[in-house]
Amino acid sequence: MYVFMIGGPVTASKKPKPKKKTKNINDFDYSGLEYRIGVMQAAQSGKEIQCRGCGVNSCWRTTRHPVWNWDAFDYRVKPEPKGRWMVMGLGENGQCLGATAANEAEAARWVRDYSRYTHKVFVPFPED
Repeated sequence: MYVFMIGGPVTASKKPKPKKKTKNINDFDYSGLEYRIGVMQAAQSGKEIQCRGCGVNSCWRTTRHPVWNWDAFDYRVKPEPKGRWMVMGLGENGQCLGATAANEAEAARWVRDYSRYTHKVFVPFPED
């Protein structure tokens, strides 16, 4: 903050706010023992596992039979897709109808209970 006076600018002593560190998925530490055990237990219980090369900014790929080579690969439980369930159909005059449902069960109920809605669709949100 500057205060201008006839004699020139005088600075007020104000501490700058520290910058917040942005969260980056590539900064996550996949080497922790508890994390590794959790991923392996999830695989044992039937959840889908993804892997990618260590330290490489590459795409996560789903693997059916992970080799658990933690020196060469990062592993994670496949995240649930983020998006919205929608129901669609045609109105009386042929216009398109659409509505957003809270979850898949509600979308299925709408299609079952309301004759105008004929389809349920999952619309994913774009990746950041």
